[in-house]
Amino acid sequence: MREIKFRAKRQDNGEWIRSGTLVSFHSGDTTDFFLPKSPSHCDAWADQDGNLTVMESSYYRVQADTLGQFIGEQDAEGNDIYEGDIVQHGEKLYVIRYIDHYARFVGKNKGSIFAVFPFGNSTIKGNIHDHAWMMEATK
Repeated sequence: MREIKFRAKRQDNGEWIRSGTLVSFHSGDTTDFFLPKSPSHCDAWADQDGNLTVMESSYYRVQADTLGQFIGEQDAEGNDIYEGDIVQHGEKLYVIRYIDHYARFVGKNKGSIFAVFPFGNSTIKGNIHDHAWMMEATK
């Protein structure tokens, strides 16, 4: 079974954090996402209307657009691969994405999809949030 983990940038300082727990809080038309400050401390509760309340002292609010899930694979150097990572396989760079149609994580490059991706033979070079220029350079 694949280990469930997430990573995202904190809203307050942009630092990357990782966690096995993700909490989403829906308020009106917006959804905020939180990762716990400590893996052993995850306080959140629902009020009488079913609204989730998150204890700000226990969680970091994260930037939703940077949220990525661990894909259950590691690169050639043993690094965990997350959705949004840019990996190199051979001479080409690929962005790791989840594609609903295939119901799996894939490597994507210039409109082509590598559905059976050799993750163990690839190397993480960056991610689309900090290194978007890498993928622009391949176009």
